[in-house]
Amino acid sequence: MERRTGRGERQSLAERWSQNFMIRSEPTVVLCGEGELTAYGCRRIVLYTQPEIRLAMRRKTLCICGDRLICTSFSAGTVTVEGEIRAIRYLEKTEGNEAP
Repeated sequence: MERRTGRGERQSLAERWSQNFMIRSEPTVVLCGEGELTAYGCRRIVLYTQPEIRLAMRRKTLCICGDRLICTSFSAGTVTVEGEIRAIRYLEKTEGNEAP
Protein backbone atom coordinates (compact mmCIF):
# COMPACT_ATOMS: atom_id res chain seq x y z
CA MET A 1 0.00 0.00 0.00
CA GLU A 2 1.51 3.31 -1.04
CA ARG A 3 0.55 6.92 -0.52
CA ARG A 4 1.88 10.06 -2.10
CA THR A 5 3.61 12.65 0.05
CA GLY A 6 2.95 16.37 -0.32
CA ARG A 7 5.77 16.53 -2.86
CA GLY A 8 4.25 13.83 -5.09
CA GLU A 9 6.68 11.13 -3.93
CA ARG A 10 5.38 7.66 -3.19
CA GLN A 11 5.81 6.34 0.33
CA SER A 12 5.16 2.74 1.37
CA LEU A 13 3.15 1.77 4.42
CA ALA A 14 6.33 0.41 6.06
CA GLU A 15 8.09 3.77 5.61
CA ARG A 16 5.16 5.70 7.10
CA TRP A 17 4.92 3.22 9.99
CA SER A 18 8.63 3.44 10.85
CA GLN A 19 8.54 7.25 10.76
CA ASN A 20 5.86 7.23 13.48
CA PHE A 21 8.27 5.45 15.85
CA MET A 22 11.02 8.00 15.24
CA ILE A 23 8.90 10.92 16.48
CA ARG A 24 7.60 9.30 19.67
CA SER A 25 8.85 10.74 22.94
CA GLU A 26 8.53 7.44 24.85
CA PRO A 27 10.70 4.37 24.17
CA THR A 28 9.03 1.92 21.80
CA VAL A 29 9.59 -1.81 21.36
CA VAL A 30 8.59 -3.71 18.21
CA LEU A 31 8.63 -7.52 18.24
CA CYS A 32 8.65 -9.35 14.90
CA GLY A 33 7.73 -12.96 15.57
CA GLU A 34 10.01 -14.77 18.01
CA GLY A 35 13.23 -13.85 16.28
CA GLU A 36 13.62 -10.06 16.05
CA LEU A 37 13.11 -7.13 18.40
CA THR A 38 13.73 -3.46 17.66
CA ALA A 39 13.87 -0.96 20.53
CA TYR A 40 13.62 2.77 19.81
CA GLY A 41 14.83 5.21 22.48
CA CYS A 42 17.69 3.10 23.84
CA ARG A 43 20.37 5.02 25.71
CA ARG A 44 22.96 2.23 25.96
CA ILE A 45 23.56 -1.50 26.20
CA VAL A 46 23.91 -2.44 29.88
CA LEU A 47 24.46 -6.21 29.56
CA TYR A 48 25.31 -8.27 26.48
CA THR A 49 25.40 -12.07 26.70
CA GLN A 50 23.92 -14.74 24.45
CA PRO A 51 21.08 -15.62 26.84
CA GLU A 52 20.32 -12.03 27.95
CA ILE A 53 20.63 -8.48 26.66
CA ARG A 54 19.70 -5.46 28.80
CA LEU A 55 19.09 -2.04 27.30
CA ALA A 56 18.94 1.20 29.31
CA MET A 57 15.83 3.05 28.23
CA ARG A 58 14.59 6.38 29.60
CA ARG A 59 13.29 5.34 33.04
CA LYS A 60 13.65 1.57 33.02
CA THR A 61 15.87 -1.19 31.69
CA LEU A 62 14.55 -3.48 28.98
CA CYS A 63 15.58 -7.10 29.57
CA ILE A 64 15.49 -9.49 26.59
CA CYS A 65 15.99 -13.17 27.41
CA GLY A 66 16.40 -16.08 25.01
CA ASP A 67 18.93 -18.19 23.14
CA ARG A 68 21.70 -17.10 20.78
CA LEU A 69 20.80 -13.41 21.11
CA ILE A 70 22.88 -10.96 19.09
CA CYS A 71 22.68 -7.22 18.62
CA THR A 72 22.61 -6.76 14.84
CA SER A 73 22.24 -2.98 14.87
CA PHE A 74 22.80 -0.10 17.30
CA SER A 75 22.51 3.38 15.84
CA ALA A 76 20.94 6.68 16.90
CA GLY A 77 19.10 5.15 19.87
CA THR A 78 17.71 2.24 17.88
CA VAL A 79 18.76 -1.31 18.75
CA THR A 80 17.87 -4.49 16.86
CA VAL A 81 18.27 -7.84 18.61
CA GLU A 82 17.94 -11.17 16.80
CA GLY A 83 17.83 -14.73 18.09
CA GLU A 84 15.31 -16.96 19.85
CA ILE A 85 13.49 -14.44 22.04
CA ARG A 86 11.78 -16.14 24.98
CA ALA A 87 10.89 -13.25 27.30
CA ILE A 88 10.84 -9.46 27.43
CA ARG A 89 10.41 -7.45 30.60
CA TYR A 90 11.09 -4.04 32.06
CA LEU A 91 13.23 -3.76 35.18
CA GLU A 92 13.32 -0.84 37.55
CA LYS A 93 16.73 0.85 37.49
CA THR A 94 17.06 0.18 41.24
CA GLU A 95 17.20 -3.62 40.71
CA GLY A 96 20.98 -3.56 40.26
CA ASN A 97 20.77 -3.67 36.51
CA GLU A 98 22.73 -0.49 35.76
CA ALA A 99 26.39 -0.94 35.01
CA PRO A 100 28.68 1.32 37.06
